[in-house]
Amino acid sequence: MTTVGDRKVLFSGSFIIPAGESASFEVPPLTTKFRIEFPPGAPASGQPETKWIFSNGTLVIVFTGWNNSLGGSFLKPTKVGSLADGRDLSFNVAIYDLGGTHFVNIEIYAGGTFL
Repeated sequence: MTTVGDRKVLFSGSFIIPAGESASFEVPPLTTKFRIEFPPGAPASGQPETKWIFSNGTLVIVFTGWNNSLGGSFLKPTKVGSLADGRDLSFNVAIYDLGGTHFVNIEIYAGGTFL
């Protein structure tokens, strides 16, 4: 079993996502599918924003304004829901924008402590 802190790593992967495209993946044994999207444009706040939408059995994670070539990440994992067994479902990312192509490292976690 692989862990980060007290969280079990369910998935760890990297994607190179060209402008206008998305990445989809599955995380066995979960039945939920995942999709990463980078819509064009900047958020009204001027700061990178992240939102997630559950639609038709897919958790869509939308990153807007993540356009720093030096990279950006969450400072800690972000909780997105709960699993059937009651453990929290969370993720963390590191994202680099290379001329509109996004290099994404993402980890999906089960359980853990959130401060």
